[in-house]
Amino acid sequence: MPASDFTTVLARLLSESALRAEFTSSKERVLGGFELSRGDREGLLGLDACDLELQAQALVTKRRTEVASLLPDTFALLGIERSAALFAMYAETNWPDTHRRHLEDAVKFGEYLQRVGAPVSESELNLLRFRLQGRHFSVRVIEHATAKRRMRSALQILIRIGSRQRSAILFLGI
Repeated sequence: MPASDFTTVLARLLSESALRAEFTSSKERVLGGFELSRGDREGLLGLDACDLELQAQALVTKRRTEVASLLPDTFALLGIERSAALFAMYAETNWPDTHRRHLEDAVKFGEYLQRVGAPVSESELNLLRFRLQGRHFSVRVIEHATAKRRMRSALQILIRIGSRQRSAILFLGI
């Protein structure tokens, strides 16, 4: 078993609800699965399970807030309660950890919504994917864009000018 430290184990506890639940019922058994120094082990044994759960929920709420700022139309389509429930389910198995984690989290959440059949703004998701890819130009087809309270097909043109990304939507048909 690879050596672990306090921070690594704490991060796993905060990001994995099943591990937290097991930790609540048997701290010794969970910590037995990690090679820890005596000090780190004692520190983790001293954690309060309720406080750990509150901190984990606070982190998921913070993530949801960041993602909502990147997908405002999608969150408006979902509504407050549904977006919170769907994000909680998504967050159970997804925990980005790169320097672009908010952007990656938003794209992965948008893709999760598509997989489960929930509404997502295709234009927002296209723009975030474009930002992640670092391309200079892209054209995407949007099957369900809203124009004058009707759903229509559209073309989305994405362009990068310097460090800024621009998006224009051209509606198709009448």
